[in-house]
Amino acid sequence: MRIEDPRKIELRSLELVEHLKDILKNVDFMVIGGWCTTAYAGNIRLTTDVDMACRPFSHGQVMDSFDRKEFNVKRSGFGVRAKHNETGIEVHIDAGNKVHDGSTNTDIKIPDFIFDKPSIGRITGILNRSKSVEIPVCDLEFFMVLKAVPNVPKHDYDFAVLLTQPLHLRELSVEYSPGRFAELLRSSVKNITPFREKEKRLRDRKYFRGLGNALANPQLPCAG
Repeated sequence: MRIEDPRKIELRSLELVEHLKDILKNVDFMVIGGWCTTAYAGNIRLTTDVDMACRPFSHGQVMDSFDRKEFNVKRSGFGVRAKHNETGIEVHIDAGNKVHDGSTNTDIKIPDFIFDKPSIGRITGILNRSKSVEIPVCDLEFFMVLKAVPNVPKHDYDFAVLLTQPLHLRELSVEYSPGRFAELLRSSVKNITPFREKEKRLRDRKYFRGLGNALANPQLPCAG
């Protein structure tokens, strides 16, 4: 049964992330998406669904890790989708060697090395500040690449916050390297036009302020 209350669904999402650490204990994985943004930048918007990446071509191992009584599991695109039967929360796991962004029809190649020694971040809910979970998180510059491509407001907002937030305000104290980001962007994406278009959008102050006002509202369903 789908939970509608934002506070309850966020709490269950955090509990599910904690549970996933045990489910995927034999798989190299990390969180991407909204919970990864939270690990680096803190509570800037509500997140409920869980986005993860696993070492390329681990589809079978990932699918075998889930209890079919607890999750509805199936192959999906370059990865695996596991829907939690009780809550309706979806876990999206990229398990190929690339992530496909549907908003710009762009493939983003996943470098294998980012799974070697991922940083451990602490995530806390925006509506459940007493609940926190430690979880492996995506490499910062590659995560910025994942945020640099989509033509989606929440990704624009996350990218801008991650780009401009001072180091001393970060939840996970990792300094951003523009040079390394540029190198990873060009090696992971064949056509960087979507990133150039994002740059243009974010130069519009009115547009960015509008993003912040909308996405910072915890009642807004902007999961992922």
